[in-house]
Amino acid sequence: MGLSLTTVEALLGIWKDGHFNGKKSILELGSQELHLTLDNFERAVEAYQVPGFEREAFEPWEWENRGRCVYADKFYSILGLSEYMCFDMNAENNAIPHDLNFPFKEKQHLGKYDVVTDFGCAEHVFNVSEAYKTMHATCTENGLLIYCQQVKNTNGYYNFDTAFYEDLAAANNYKIHFTAHLVNAPASMKDSHRFSWMLPLSTEILDILDHSKVETISVFYVMEKTSDNEFILPYQGQYMSTQYGNDGYDVAAMMNYKCPSRSYVPVIDRYSNVSSKVFKKTCKAYFKKKFLKK
Repeated sequence: MGLSLTTVEALLGIWKDGHFNGKKSILELGSQELHLTLDNFERAVEAYQVPGFEREAFEPWEWENRGRCVYADKFYSILGLSEYMCFDMNAENNAIPHDLNFPFKEKQHLGKYDVVTDFGCAEHVFNVSEAYKTMHATCTENGLLIYCQQVKNTNGYYNFDTAFYEDLAAANNYKIHFTAHLVNAPASMKDSHRFSWMLPLSTEILDILDHSKVETISVFYVMEKTSDNEFILPYQGQYMSTQYGNDGYDVAAMMNYKCPSRSYVPVIDRYSNVSSKVFKKTCKAYFKKKFLKK
């Protein structure tokens, strides 16, 4: 498992926008490596003006020859995330050798990490809901949950899509800070920077691509865990509304352009006969309680 060029660029953008400010610790599903050339990595880091980067600190780097890979913790350290931990059954890179199919109960790790990530690991876990429950449990309140999973040419059990992550956010009241599609066309490792793109999270854009010339497509989400409530399993369609009081992906799917940042707010069941006056009054009361100073 590893971070591609587009994934590295997405993380650099998140850092540049200040989402890592004040955050020091990170926990990953899977012992992640940097799967791109050192030249492309250096070019990306310098383009985003990351201070403290020294090429020598990342050598030897032999990924382009399918040799030694550099672990991602070195990358995170220059973004200010100096405290690194990961899960991996192979125990590589000092990983916690935990099977993500089962509940994680080590209290010293619960609610500890400012950033928790899944870069292509959960697709290999059959009990994927338990893996995401573990991500939720180990993340601090107001910490970031970052997901990046392929929707085209995955090599795991599952193909994830926007509905999955939108409803995950809606059920658990995660705030979505950033979304994107990461697209890669077949190319040599050396030329990968010329054949990878970060696109808005829009199915309309994907529909105009020539998929015979696309190698992989991934969804990328950055969410904020807004409370220490227990992890909640989502429901689809009208059941999200009746169970949790919001419409989840049904609302997101109505947008022609998938706005990068949004929150799901409680609403009256849209299947009931509610006047516009009552609806507006309910929304006004919610926003007043949520945003206005006491």
